[in-house]
Amino acid sequence: MQKIEKILVIEDQKGPIGAIQYALSQSLPPLNLDPEVRYVTNYTDAEKEIASEARFDLILLDHRLPRVDVGDLEDRDMRAFSDKLANIGYNLIPTIRTQQPQSIIIGTSSMRDEIEGLEQMPDENIIKSDMYFPEKEFSPLLRRLVTEG
Repeated sequence: MQKIEKILVIEDQKGPIGAIQYALSQSLPPLNLDPEVRYVTNYTDAEKEIASEARFDLILLDHRLPRVDVGDLEDRDMRAFSDKLANIGYNLIPTIRTQQPQSIIIGTSSMRDEIEGLEQMPDENIIKSDMYFPEKEFSPLLRRLVTEG
């Protein structure tokens, strides 16, 4: 049985963050889980959290991220925001495996084509849009991870 006491969400966009928050709010209570959840929105902050003293049991990891904090650029200029994104999130996987070996990594990339053939892959993958319907994929996955470990 896997304990989930801390979750790290690495996601850069407000819409998917809302979907993830919704999926967690629907999926955790039936499993009697109430973990601490931390959110970071860029690669640099993700590196800092992964290297911190915190021990994350579950990491939800987006692949396409800005390297640094871009503030409210998503709200002001979506095109400029999109230009700041790079396919770098899964580059964190070796660091996670070294510094957070207890973590289960769930990839949340919405672009399956961009992750096919990558050397480093998460333990599981969820399509971000499915987080709006957690009963479809996320809740069963979480239930399986908690009960089977």
